Amino acid sequence: MPLRHPVLETAEAHPITRAGRRLSSAAARMLQLMTAQLRSLR
Repeated sequence: MPLRHPVLETAEAHPITRAGRRLSSAAARMLQLMTAQLRSLR
C-alpha cells in the first residue's frame, strides 16, 4: 500500500554486512532482493 508522507519519502536505509565474512546463500539472496526492490536502499 503506497504511503505519501514527507518523512517516509525521504527515509534511507543502509544494509550492513561484516567485511571479509561470506554471507550464507539465503542471506546473500535476501540482500540482493532488498537492494533491488527497496527504493530506500538505492
